[in-house]
Amino acid sequence: MNLSLTWTYILGSLMFIEADILIGSETSSPIMAHPPYTTSDLTFSDFLKELKSTSKGLKLDFKDIEAVKPCLEELEAQKDHVCLFFIQ
Repeated sequence: MNLSLTWTYILGSLMFIEADILIGSETSSPIMAHPPYTTSDLTFSDFLKELKSTSKGLKLDFKDIEAVKPCLEELEAQKDHVCLFFIQ
């Protein structure tokens, strides 16, 4: 499995995983990858499903603007299993 997890941040007692996301060269779905790599066997959807059993927060790092909308739609679809908050 090609996980693109680059950093873990500690903020108080919360742990965050940074996840790099882009639209892959072989699919129109968001995948977990960091340029220059454009292929992965881990989709954003599968990544979220794998993290449901953890108490970690996510910092989503979009490497491709085209990945934002489908990721937001996937977060909406999984909203009963994902706690969202935004930091600016």
